Amino acid sequence: MKDRIIIGWLLILSVIIIYMSYLDLGYNQYLTKEQPSFSPSEIDPLQAQQFTPTIEGTKIDSEMDGQFVGPGVNASHITAGFMEFTRGRGGMLQLGGFNNLNGTFALLDADEIERITMDKDGMVINKGAMTIKDQTNQTIVDSTGLRSTTNFVGDTIVDSNAFTTTSDTFVDVTNMSLSFNLKRGSKLLVGASVVGRNDSISDSQNYGAISQIVLDNVSILGYMVTPGIPLTAGLMNLSAATSGIVNVSAGNHTLRLQLERTGGGTARLSASNPKTLWYVILGN
Repeated sequence: MKDRIIIGWLLILSVIIIYMSYLDLGYNQYLTKEQPSFSPSEIDPLQAQQFTPTIEGTKIDSEMDGQFVGPGVNASHITAGFMEFTRGRGGMLQLGGFNNLNGTFALLDADEIERITMDKDGMVINKGAMTIKDQTNQTIVDSTGLRSTTNFVGDTIVDSNAFTTTSDTFVDVTNMSLSFNLKRGSKLLVGASVVGRNDSISDSQNYGAISQIVLDNVSILGYMVTPGIPLTAGLMNLSAATSGIVNVSAGNHTLRLQLERTGGGTARLSASNPKTLWYVILGN
């Protein structure tokens, strides 16, 4: 009897050991089985294309697959709706080019009417205005068009003092010079006017008074000749003027008015009639 009891307990113990061994084997198989793994980037919604766990070797494709590149959006997948540009900042806006061919920019008003259009052929402004300012914040183009006061800079001297010379070569007329600076080569509209004569009269001698404009010591635009007309009471002054367009290089320049006599006598510029010297830069 005692032997049977011992044998019974041994059988029970054997069953318990076998059962626990089976549980241990299943647990080890669970631990060694390949499990899906998730990295922080795969949990990030912006990394949804990387969320590709497998069950029994079958890939589960995400509906977001390919729509994200790294931390950003793959723009080629935006095919519907409209984008808000309120958050846009920096970078470069490129319209057209290569396979996208010729780009076009259109600005519409609240009534869906195009007010500004830009394409490869230029820009069209429809019932609008454009203002352009230079580097000094001066307006050069506004709603009425080109602003001449900032585009065509110039200067003028008007002098009523008499000037005389007995020199047979040109001398500078007092107070008749203008200096300016060009940031780039430009065309200059230049002019001058004088009223004068030579104080001497002779039937056998040609007395005269000749004026000229010099730009940086080089004569330009020809001579202004005022010999004087004999009258019963003396001599009458003659007027002369010249103007023209000259090409001027970048840098500092000076315009001057000069006078000389011819044939002797005294060359004179009148005090009662002002002389002038002026220039206009035709685009600086």
